[in-house]
Amino acid sequence: MRYTRYAPPCKTDASTGYKRAMSEPSPVKTLAEKRELLTYYRGEISREWTLLTARVGTLITSQSFLVTAYTISLGNTNPVLGKRFTLLYPLLLAAAGLSVTFYAYPAISGAAQIIRLWHKKQGQLFLLDPGVAEADPEAMLPDPAMVAYRDDRPLVVSKRTGKVPLDPIQAQSLRFSVVIPVLFAVTWLALVALTLTLHLRYGLK
Repeated sequence: MRYTRYAPPCKTDASTGYKRAMSEPSPVKTLAEKRELLTYYRGEISREWTLLTARVGTLITSQSFLVTAYTISLGNTNPVLGKRFTLLYPLLLAAAGLSVTFYAYPAISGAAQIIRLWHKKQGQLFLLDPGVAEADPEAMLPDPAMVAYRDDRPLVVSKRTGKVPLDPIQAQSLRFSVVIPVLFAVTWLALVALTLTLHLRYGLK
């Protein structure tokens, strides 16, 4: 049996001449369907937040151990191996810290992106016409039947896209999680520069 890949209906853009898929109108959901989807979306968001919190916590814990070991290693006063130890061992710890940060960043940023996508789907449940609201945020009309299932936090329009309404508090929380690996990477690079500078000026005579 031969299977053919589904291709959505397309139309030709008069300005560019390229074909693009035609979006099918989404059926109007009843209140029961919206409540069921809301429960599902919130469960997925909670699960992703648990994963994100665990990943950020693991990263901070691992980095704290490496920073502590780095600080202790600088206090080696052995007259024979002290200079080499305080040069090589801190650099090794910095390499380990950078490696952990490098591999943790995709997992953390990926979880944050998934949370944003689920929140976007959840936010569309509170609107009468999500398609119109995404095209023109000023024409966004809330669904009166869903008012009781949402808090009173206002939505703002993303400055980057200019179209997608976002929860500013939620955006700040996600931004903190994504920035943490970047801060650790910058810190380790600064510690590498500090170690090399101290040895070149004072340690290697």
